[in-house]
Amino acid sequence: MNKKYAGILGVVIAVVVVALVFVLKPGSDEKLVDDFLHIWFGKSEDNQKLAALFESSEDSAVIMGEGVDEETEAASKEASEKTMKEFENVYGKYFTDSAFQKFVGVNYWYAYDMHTNSKECEVKKVNIFKDNSAYKFKVTLDVDGNEVKEEGRIELQDGKIGSLKIY
Repeated sequence: MNKKYAGILGVVIAVVVVALVFVLKPGSDEKLVDDFLHIWFGKSEDNQKLAALFESSEDSAVIMGEGVDEETEAASKEASEKTMKEFENVYGKYFTDSAFQKFVGVNYWYAYDMHTNSKECEVKKVNIFKDNSAYKFKVTLDVDGNEVKEEGRIELQDGKIGSLKIY
C-alpha cells in the first residue's frame, strides 16, 4: 500500500472515530435531564436540607394576613422566602420560571417522602429516551433495600425543563 492511500485511510478512520464520539455522546439536553433526575431522586444533603427547611417553615407560611401581628407575619414571610431561595439554589437552574413554580408546588413531593422517610435512597439506573421533542425517563432506585421505579416525561424549553410529568 502506498503512502498516499495509507494517509487517506488514516484520515477516513479519524473522521469516523470523531463522528462516532459525537453521535454516541449524550447531548447537553440529555445531560441536563440526567443530572436533574439524579439530584431530584437521590438522597442528597441538599434534599435533606430542603425537607428540614420545608418542615420548619410549613406552619409559619400560613401565619399571614388579617389579625396577625407584624412580627409574626414578617418571621413567616422570611422563613418562606428562605425555603424558596434554597429550592431555587438546588433546582432553579434546571427549570423555566413557570415550570419551577409547578415543580415546587406539585412535582417535588414525589421524591419528598423518600428524602424524609428512608434511611437509604440511591439512584441505581437512569434510562432516558428521546421522544420527539421531549425525553421519557425511567429511574430505578434502591430505597431501603427495595427497588422502586419512577417514570415520566420531560419537555425542554430554551435549554431548561419546561414541563415535567410523572406517570
